[in-house]
Amino acid sequence: MKDVRVRPYARRFPTERDVRRVKSQEAKRQRAFVSATVGPEELEALHQKLYPGRFSGMSGKMAAILGYILDKKWTDPRIDEMAVTSDGFVMASHEGDIGMNEFVGALSDLESNWERLLDAAELTLEERTNAERLFRVKIEDHRGCDDARNSRDE
Repeated sequence: MKDVRVRPYARRFPTERDVRRVKSQEAKRQRAFVSATVGPEELEALHQKLYPGRFSGMSGKMAAILGYILDKKWTDPRIDEMAVTSDGFVMASHEGDIGMNEFVGALSDLESNWERLLDAAELTLEERTNAERLFRVKIEDHRGCDDARNSRDE
């Protein structure tokens, strides 16, 4: 009989390189989805009308959020990922960070600020629709995930 050696299971933790690669792939996927959702001319019109320099009262955090939604680097550090937690709060990840380490606030507050910004920018109906669509597409929403898992287990 032959001797069989079994290698012990070694869990490999993701490295920073792994995280950067995955974030890069996700960013490419989102850009492709956004370009299929909003055309380049429409996106450029939003860049011009929503440029943070037009709004003297805009916070740096809101400028970073806006840059993330419109895929522009208007702040340093730049936000490269955003998500809504299952309990309705918004988290963000800065460029180069691993994980979502930035607490943005309640989704309801962000939505209210977003609507006020769109009002102040005096967007056309089509531009506003595109901006709202980008907001929904870019910010990953995890609300309701626990409910689906719980109902499946029952």
